[in-house]
Amino acid sequence: MIYIFDLDDTQYDGRQYVDSGLRAVALFVANRWQLDEDISYQTMQQLLDSRGRGRIFDDLLAAHGLATKANVKACVSCYRLHQTQITMPVTHQ
Repeated sequence: MIYIFDLDDTQYDGRQYVDSGLRAVALFVANRWQLDEDISYQTMQQLLDSRGRGRIFDDLLAAHGLATKANVKACVSCYRLHQTQITMPVTHQ
């Protein structure tokens, strides 16, 4: 028997996953290029809200002259492979 679970915005809020990934990338860019972690996170949040997810890392890195293909790829990898920090919502019945 095969069980399939849809966790994206069903069991878990998808925005929590995105926020968790952006926090991981903010820490990554702080360690790798000494960018301010909090400012990087806030910038990515603003980019997400205004433009969507498509070019967040490109735009963040471009603002610091770091937007190479390899650097963007490193941020994407960090985002995709991060240890997720999300919680299941509590429902009251």
